[in-house]
Amino acid sequence: MNVEEIDPAAFTISKLQSTVGETGHVWDALDLAYRASFPGEHIEKVGLARELVLLLTTSPDAPGAEALRDRFGELLGYLAEVLDSAAVEEEQNRSDDKVKRTIKNFARTHTRGISKREAKRLLRELADAFAQSDWVDEATQRISAIRREHELEDSTSPTVVDFDGFRGAIRSLGEKERQQYQDDATKDPAASLLAETPPAVASSGSV
Repeated sequence: MNVEEIDPAAFTISKLQSTVGETGHVWDALDLAYRASFPGEHIEKVGLARELVLLLTTSPDAPGAEALRDRFGELLGYLAEVLDSAAVEEEQNRSDDKVKRTIKNFARTHTRGISKREAKRLLRELADAFAQSDWVDEATQRISAIRREHELEDSTSPTVVDFDGFRGAIRSLGEKERQQYQDDATKDPAASLLAETPPAVASSGSV
């Protein structure tokens, strides 16, 4: 559709505001109002955002431009926080997976015993896996306790004497990491952000 073909009377602010009240979302309301006003036509988010940025660049003093800049700034800040939360969750996923793989390999390859050299290497691998975990401080303390309790630095005996106790302690590390991750997962890291509609979306004024 060419600009000269657009009838401003068919796409008014009052109509958009009414649709926002019905849908609760600016974009859905904008899309519905546009399709209703111009059958067979549609708008795209990227294209609309590009045109808005172009408008702010070419007509910085246009009516509503300052408010629009403020809303874009708040929206970008909101999106940055959501992305940061997603990055944290991804790191937790990777940490959880690495811990599980390490413990699973240990359980599969050591069924009757383990040398102290291998035990120390296992603990180093777990310490590395926990490095990106929110539980890293407690994990580090537990790993140090396992190393101390099973006398891994004592070279007078080449193998871990209490293998059952050692294996239980390693399994406990995995169970604690899984529980920690599940506890975090019940609290969406973006929940505080998603609980409130960002100002750029919540407003029913000009877009």
